[in-house]
Amino acid sequence: MALNDYYQCDVCGGKAFYDANIYDSRYVATYDPTEGCDPIAIKALCPSCAKTHEVIVREKEAGAASLNTETE
Repeated sequence: MALNDYYQCDVCGGKAFYDANIYDSRYVATYDPTEGCDPIAIKALCPSCAKTHEVIVREKEAGAASLNTETE
């Protein structure tokens, strides 16, 4: 399978899970109030990175509209 058929690890960019069969429109949506659905946010780790990292879900801060959770 091609790398672009997989959701890529948010740490190393490796294969996290096979996603070529996901047809949920929210999966590929970006935040746009004119669209008919709200996007979903996905973060995932490959098996190697899952040994040393964890994904933490927390409530957004007031006023945060972006799905981008990366900090600079």
